[in-house]
Amino acid sequence: MKIALSINAHDSAEARDLLMRARGIVPSGGWIHIDVGDGIYTPGASWGDASEFAVIAKDMPDINTEVHLMAEDYEDRIVSWLEAGAKRAIVQVDIIRDVEYLMELGEKYGATIMLSVPPHIPVSDLAPYYGKFHAFQILSVVPGNSGQPFQDGALSKIAAVRAAVPDAILEADGGMAMDTARRAKAAGADIAVSSSYVWTNPDPITAYNELSSL
Repeated sequence: MKIALSINAHDSAEARDLLMRARGIVPSGGWIHIDVGDGIYTPGASWGDASEFAVIAKDMPDINTEVHLMAEDYEDRIVSWLEAGAKRAIVQVDIIRDVEYLMELGEKYGATIMLSVPPHIPVSDLAPYYGKFHAFQILSVVPGNSGQPFQDGALSKIAAVRAAVPDAILEADGGMAMDTARRAKAAGADIAVSSSYVWTNPDPITAYNELSSL
């Protein structure tokens, strides 16, 4: 299974520390997932400075990045992240406004725009976008803080999207450990976003590799 190692930082110092540590965990060609919360859509704000990231990213040119914009003002943030080198940008389906604009950005920057559905939104809200986007994320936790327990309702959502769009890029995010990632994969996910399971493990590299082996 493909693993995207999540960075959910409070400030610049923590972001730089986690990104530098991630460089020693994620192999060449792997993915880092950066959570950006605005404190409005999410319970609290998190680090999300694309210009700082652009500088840090120069030290990890062989690692791919996706940014999860859990922010009401995602339109004001997304371009700077794409220009900083993010190859995937994730936007919440329940606050999406200008679909054509997002599609144009994806084409302009050669990036994948992924739509995310949180636990309180029915998966049917993704259906109008199946013909426009080919990447979707199912959140199994409330958008915002890392370390939350996995919500089982995500599994049926993953299965529904996989059935509707067989060739979609399908990501599971939230509470991803060995058992939950295995269940998400069985339901149809091909990417798992992991944070606490890796970062709190005494041996983060082994934890990451174990998830990748699923």
